[in-house]
Amino acid sequence: MPVTGHQENSKVLNMPFGPAEGGPNRAGIRTQHSEFADLRDTGEQPACRHVNAHDPGPMQVHIRCRTTVSLQRLVPAFPMTVTAAAGELTLTRRGFTRVLQGGQRIHVPAFEQVDLLLAGGLFRPAGCVLSLGDEAAASAGMDTGLQQLRAVISGTIFQNPQESWNAHLVAQMLQTTPGRVRTALFAQGVAFTQLCRTQRLMRALFDAFLLDVSVADLKKRVGWADDKDLEAPFHDWFGVSLDTVARLREAAL
Repeated sequence: MPVTGHQENSKVLNMPFGPAEGGPNRAGIRTQHSEFADLRDTGEQPACRHVNAHDPGPMQVHIRCRTTVSLQRLVPAFPMTVTAAAGELTLTRRGFTRVLQGGQRIHVPAFEQVDLLLAGGLFRPAGCVLSLGDEAAASAGMDTGLQQLRAVISGTIFQNPQESWNAHLVAQMLQTTPGRVRTALFAQGVAFTQLCRTQRLMRALFDAFLLDVSVADLKKRVGWADDKDLEAPFHDWFGVSLDTVARLREAAL
């Protein structure tokens, strides 16, 4: 997938998830999926550059620590592979806990919540790799009962978090009404605002691991309101602070 990004940060140009250029109509949601036929009104499909919300391209985060670090409530918008790189990694999924040793990996379907515990020590660091867009993980697919609407919206928000997403904009792109979008998501047990918040936090986590940026710049990258605090919600959701993520990023270099 071609990489796009704002010129003020050259690092973005090397990332497959760089911010899209232009407004939301140039970073639109796919509307050709037959799964959306019952949501649409009449009319032609909008002319926009589609984001492939099902094929994000590879994105990897390397985590390395010499202390015990817990990452909670990871909810990937795409299938994700978790690989233990060193030491001991404990992964909790669907209420079950599994211990991974160096080299072992597990594939996590999209939207499946996982918790990670890295038990590192001063002389025996622990490490793991989180991979989005991994071919093996993608082949595992997502739950067959999961409708495509949630997948497309979540994937598009993760790839373009800086846009001003709302139900009205998504409805316009899908040629339907905001009420139908909200009703379809409600039937899956999710709300549009929660999808936006979750995937913006997930993007903040990945960008914080990959880029050395200030909190203010990170807020801009993920579309977080200037007058809203990011650090407290980030810590409440993942169980770690942005400062801790910065130290883990430096340790992995």
